[in-house]
Amino acid sequence: LGTIIGDLRNKPEKWDTRFRGVETVEALAAMLDEVWRSQHRHGGGRGLPNTLDEARDAVSVAVAVVGLCRRGFLERLDELTPDEEAADRKRAAELRRELDEDGADDTIPIEELFANLQAGVE
Repeated sequence: LGTIIGDLRNKPEKWDTRFRGVETVEALAAMLDEVWRSQHRHGGGRGLPNTLDEARDAVSVAVAVVGLCRRGFLERLDELTPDEEAADRKRAAELRRELDEDGADDTIPIEELFANLQAGVE
């Protein structure tokens, strides 16, 4: 997480989103940075272990961002050869077809994540 935050912040012009624009990349980096810095183990927060609600919020943000990225929302604009770009677009099309055929993706429902998180904390 720290590496991608640095990459997004240091060179936002090398990234794009389906919403198009550096501002969206910067907003994504800021949200990820808040998740990173708010976690007790990264020296953030109040200096106390995170509460269950804080952990749930971090998981919710992470699930949303991972889902967006898996569907191709975030794209790196450099370092792709034409063949790599073609393969990337082909894979994205395959993933879209899989989602269309299944009617759902393979993510875990947020309720299940919360139940697992709560069971592990209590």
